[in-house]
Amino acid sequence: MQILSGRFLGRLTCLAAVFLAAASSMSGQVMFSAVASKAVFAPGERIAIRLTLRNQGKKQVLISDLTLGTVTVTSFQRDGKNIAGRKTEINLDDELGAALIRSLKPLTTNQSITADWRSMTDPKLAGQALQTAQYVQSGLPIGTLYPANVPGVYRVSIQYHLPAVPGAPATAFSGKTNVASFQFQIK
Repeated sequence: MQILSGRFLGRLTCLAAVFLAAASSMSGQVMFSAVASKAVFAPGERIAIRLTLRNQGKKQVLISDLTLGTVTVTSFQRDGKNIAGRKTEINLDDELGAALIRSLKPLTTNQSITADWRSMTDPKLAGQALQTAQYVQSGLPIGTLYPANVPGVYRVSIQYHLPAVPGAPATAFSGKTNVASFQFQIK
């Protein structure tokens, strides 16, 4: 059995600390927030959520202002109960990966970018739904529709993450942001 020297363990600990600090600073570099355009929506009314991404790091990064392919729902509740989304394939006029790359915008330190995430009418739900999309390299993106068509108080938590798209520049922010939460009511 080989015993590691204190000097080697010290260097290994320093390297691990540097790696963890770099990973932590990258994921904390971009702050994410979300707020509903108003507190109460009527049944069937289109819901609008204002998303804001702010670069809090020391280096410029590229951020996508598309919601499809970048927004992930971590929690979707109505009146305190979890509501599952409905999976579906999404037919887009353009390939999602190419659209994500074209949408990248440079953000310098303390600069922010906003995007509106709007509900759509889902014929299967017979009402409004918030849609996300998961990028896949081959095939159609996988969409999830979260129903927002029944009266109640909705509490939603989301996260921004640019997927690994071939051809994306190295300065594109690819970490996950903080989780942003918002609420609205349908009445």
